[in-house]
Amino acid sequence: WNYLDRFHIPYVHRVPGGLADVMDYADYRTEVHPHAVLQWAWAKNPAHGLDPAFLPASFAARGRRVFALWWFVYPNLTLNLYPWGLSLNVYTPVPGRPTRTLFLWYHYVLDEAKYRDKDALWLDRQVDAEDVDALGQVRRGIDSGFAPRGRFSPAEEAAPHWFHRRIWRETSAP
Repeated sequence: WNYLDRFHIPYVHRVPGGLADVMDYADYRTEVHPHAVLQWAWAKNPAHGLDPAFLPASFAARGRRVFALWWFVYPNLTLNLYPWGLSLNVYTPVPGRPTRTLFLWYHYVLDEAKYRDKDALWLDRQVDAEDVDALGQVRRGIDSGFAPRGRFSPAEEAAPHWFHRRIWRETSAP
């Protein structure tokens, strides 16, 4: 869910020079498809974006450089395209531990020099650490019993809403 929630970016990743500062959040876009969600993050600094010649015309024709393309493929796969290459992630529930998930990731490097700079320019480790911390705080809030339930924000939470509807459809079907 955290992966799909664009709403957390300006809050969880707000440290000076953090993800909220290096990508153009105002133009961040989420596309919800039947079996996947595609999230577009544009680079504030064009030098930190994907070379348009590397992308198919449908992606490159948007006039700016893409900081990252993040795909979530239902039910548990993410494909994250960066200028340095592809990060492939698989999320697997841990049997008997409903609050635990096994997270496997693989990096396929296209540009070694950019890959060496992934923590400085694309904030790979920092973003991961911030997300893990946020997930722990959410878990504590849920466990407290004080976390309110509410509606999804149509503008900010279209992808988490899509995910919850998919889960509900698959677990409620006869």
